[in-house]
Amino acid sequence: MLINELPFLEKLFFSNEITESQFNSQFALICKTWEDAAFSELPHHSLLRYFNHQLEGIISYSDEVYRCSNADLVKEGQLLLLKQIDHLLLYYAPYFNWDAVAPIAFHQRMMGMLATGISTVRNCLFSAKLNSSLSRCLLNWLDEATECSVSVRYTFRSLAYLEKIVGHLSLFDFNAVEAGEEIIILLSRHNFNHLAFLAYRQYQIGTEAKGINCISGQLDCLQRQKAAVLVCPEAREMCYDLAYPSLKIMLSEWIQEQITLSEIALKKDLETRAGCPIEKQSLDLSVAHLACLIKLFLEENIFVSQSTKRVFQFFAANYQTKRQTAISAGSLSKEFYSIDQHTAARVREMLQKMIARINRNFFPVMAVISTAILSYPGTH
Repeated sequence: MLINELPFLEKLFFSNEITESQFNSQFALICKTWEDAAFSELPHHSLLRYFNHQLEGIISYSDEVYRCSNADLVKEGQLLLLKQIDHLLLYYAPYFNWDAVAPIAFHQRMMGMLATGISTVRNCLFSAKLNSSLSRCLLNWLDEATECSVSVRYTFRSLAYLEKIVGHLSLFDFNAVEAGEEIIILLSRHNFNHLAFLAYRQYQIGTEAKGINCISGQLDCLQRQKAAVLVCPEAREMCYDLAYPSLKIMLSEWIQEQITLSEIALKKDLETRAGCPIEKQSLDLSVAHLACLIKLFLEENIFVSQSTKRVFQFFAANYQTKRQTAISAGSLSKEFYSIDQHTAARVREMLQKMIARINRNFFPVMAVISTAILSYPGTH
């Protein structure tokens, strides 16, 4: 049979005479009872219910003692109760109810332990060159979490989460060049599903995507961001608030919504373009001459793209010759691979005229010399 020591604890607390030896004796007795229960043959679910009941009783007594006017009881009683909670956390963590509301005294003690770290983080957030929305989000969270009162209560899980994040941030280099991105990675990996942080990430990703002029570029940006969010490792059973989905789920679903909207916008844009075709630029060239020029441009690496197919498609879609208003990529390809000497001579003549024009416009001395040489071939 499991023994419940909590009624004896209550009787001890509210007796008129309390001694330190009584506290120590009671603590040892309760610890022995818990140990016997843990090593019994009872199933896990029974032990879980038993230890949860023990924790609920300790939390209730702790809050009663907190409101008590007896100074000695408050000091000695809270010491015993907090020692019992620490004992449960240390030795019976598999049965500990992390989602139980922590007693006020436990919260106050933790704030005292974290005071230096929280102060360090606050000062760094005020002085660091971070995005103001990111700094404000963290500062507001620290303000919320450090408030200790009867009306504002936190679970053991929330307080453990605060302790972990503050521990990381207190050792963080806020003056690093990539400090902002490193903080985002840290918070994302620890599932900081605070709605203000979610809003900041949405604004950050949305701003980056909108900074790209073309819709297809925005779509690519959003898809990259979604992939980055999904591959980022995320701690399990750890978050700012269990009532919300994980940060990864909320952010990736929001990005997917933006991707869907961008895809719709891109489809409408393509439909508009198809309904209003771009007017082609007319060229005073034959298809053969155009194909020869394209060949020269490709061989001289004038085009960034080395895909002949894409180049043919581009010229066919945007240009027309003096004889053909509709050029096909196939006709350009055919002429490209069958350039004859006559076509090459015509293109050479055209290029020589261009060189002569450049000389006249930009190198007049060279133009005069060239004219003299052409006029008097025997001149040296």
